[in-house]
Amino acid sequence: MNPSVVTYSTSGDACDLATDITCSNGACASHTTRCLHELDEYGFFTGCRDVTHLRACGNFECPESYLKCPSSYCIPLRYRCDGKMDCPSGEDEAFCGQCPQGCECDALSYSCRPDQVDLRLLPRQLRKLNLARNSIRSLFRSTFDGLHRMKTLNLSGNPLTVVEAGAFGNLTLLQELDLRGTAITVTTDTGRDVFHGLGNLRKIHADRYVFCCLAGLVDSVGCNAPRDQFSSCEELMANGVLRIFIWILGGSAFIGNGFVFAYRVFNQKKDRKTIVQSSFITNLAVSDFMMGLYMITIASADIYYRGNYALHADEWQSSALCKVAGMLSVISSEASVMFIMMISVDRCIHILLPFKQGLHLSPTAARCSQLIIWCIGTLVSVLPVVIPAYSKGNFYGQSGVCLALPLTVDRPAGWHYSISLFIGANFVAFLVTLLCYLAMYIRYQQSKQMLAQTGKGSRDDKRLTEDIKLAWKMSLIVGTDLICWFPIIVMGLLSAAGELTISAQVYAWTAVFVLPVNSSLNPYLYTLSSLHGKKQKVKKSAESATEENKTMESSFGDGDGCSTAEATNRPVLVAQHLEHWLKSVSRDLTRQELEVIRRDINQSHALLRNAGNTVDGCLKNM
Repeated sequence: MNPSVVTYSTSGDACDLATDITCSNGACASHTTRCLHELDEYGFFTGCRDVTHLRACGNFECPESYLKCPSSYCIPLRYRCDGKMDCPSGEDEAFCGQCPQGCECDALSYSCRPDQVDLRLLPRQLRKLNLARNSIRSLFRSTFDGLHRMKTLNLSGNPLTVVEAGAFGNLTLLQELDLRGTAITVTTDTGRDVFHGLGNLRKIHADRYVFCCLAGLVDSVGCNAPRDQFSSCEELMANGVLRIFIWILGGSAFIGNGFVFAYRVFNQKKDRKTIVQSSFITNLAVSDFMMGLYMITIASADIYYRGNYALHADEWQSSALCKVAGMLSVISSEASVMFIMMISVDRCIHILLPFKQGLHLSPTAARCSQLIIWCIGTLVSVLPVVIPAYSKGNFYGQSGVCLALPLTVDRPAGWHYSISLFIGANFVAFLVTLLCYLAMYIRYQQSKQMLAQTGKGSRDDKRLTEDIKLAWKMSLIVGTDLICWFPIIVMGLLSAAGELTISAQVYAWTAVFVLPVNSSLNPYLYTLSSLHGKKQKVKKSAESATEENKTMESSFGDGDGCSTAEATNRPVLVAQHLEHWLKSVSRDLTRQELEVIRRDINQSHALLRNAGNTVDGCLKNM
């Protein structure tokens, strides 16, 4: 039926309710004219002439090319601002010929300041609304009432924190939404329904990937948001291999370093030669133990939130536990780097300046330096939490693993602090450690050349050899730390300079595997080096004892007397033999060896007396 044609029932038959509207005057009008206020070419309503078809239209949804009069019927867009009031209260003629105050208008695209204009007075046919960089803090269910024809909405740059469930429910035709620069908090109460009603949404701009998860645009070209390097919509640790490694490395660091600490505290021997190094190793085990605790915390959070992480991402990343975990990782990594540096410096001083006892670390000085290192590590981990500029940006909550490694081109709150700490300070420690081992290597080569030229070594040479052996024993631990930190420092410097873009996969592997792997390996590397050192020491001790016994026996056996000019067959103590043997011994003598020396000296004295020589006279010749 032509909408402009109205038929009257003259035979008393009722209108076809399936296709017609029964007008009050008995006429039948097409169902397609319901709630449409439109005139035909003759100036008559294209429906019931008595406007029955315009009743009860409060909830009617207008077709594409019509404008909704508030709580009433629809009028064609061409009736808007035509100089004639078609809506009951003349809303179709409001703001005609001028853009609403507080807005910039371009056809049906408006850019407004909501503090200067009532959004409810905006044209209902509005297609694009820009509310960027205003002071909007909250969105409620009624905020966008009547703007259901809108297709593009820009809310970027607002301090927006609360979005009531269903706030976008009226925007059924919305296709593009910009939420960049907002601070919307997603909770389990509102998160599921925050985008309810946006069935036609095709593109979303945001700072966090969680909004793509909630909008159902995962892995879509319509999602313009940076992906989390570690997490997915369902899981905190999206990479299954990394999920396994974080448990392995975390458990290894936790158990291994805990055992090393307990063993060294309750079983270590008070050897003055190694007490300083031993105390540093004990503290290093504590710092590595903290890294294990950090990794176990992250792995446990992954299990707890698995399957529904997107709804809990904000809750987890802003939680106190995430901050504590991040602080543990910083304390551990920075303390470990400084302990490694101090171990290297101490060994370097012993080897390069063996007679400068005042420069050698005493046990007391070592304990003081360790206390200072712990204080520095704690301070640098706490500062980002208490400094307002960093804490507002949630320094440790920038990722799901609560770690702020500066390996991306992004510049979040506190990025310069991360670069100064992880790259600057660690690079200096890296150079100091490397230079120390380079100097020790050069000194070692010089010692080898001198020994090759003279053919024998003094006691000082043997002491130097022992110091070098202790330094090389620590080189396994130092080497793994340098290997782990070197790529991190290089990538950080290149990223800071804008020369390198680190992919999400590389970032994830670096943070979860490369950074903590040395904490997991250190206790086992030190155990292996200790076992090897003990084995070599036992072997050498056995060989040395055999050789020294032979030397001792030859020294106190048959001699030529106090003077070779005297009786040649008198067994006497030969002083130079004793002196040579004592110089060749670099270790403390055992009780058995002292007894042998005492016995042989007494026998020599007795033989001298029997031969008619005085002991004092013979000793003068020694």
